[in-house]
Amino acid sequence: MKIAERMFEQDGKVVIQKTHDFRPDLQLTSDLRSAGADSFGESKLVGVIPVGALELWGREAGLKGSDPDYWQKMQDVVKRKLLDSDNAQLRVWEGTY
Repeated sequence: MKIAERMFEQDGKVVIQKTHDFRPDLQLTSDLRSAGADSFGESKLVGVIPVGALELWGREAGLKGSDPDYWQKMQDVVKRKLLDSDNAQLRVWEGTY
């Protein structure tokens, strides 16, 4: 959840600084994991990813929304990030995919 946004000029560039509070998303993920709510028929709920994290991951990967294969590349980024142990708190289902 975005809680603040600030724009300022630095070194001749416009900087947009966003502040997020991911605690509600992490609590939801923890609650879903504890309740065993990771399956829907044959489908799995792998994780809950805040939009702010998706934006950051896309930027880190150098992706732009105008790229013709943006969605395929973003799927690869999300998979890699969710399988990373540093992001385990975002996982609901503990299996691999």
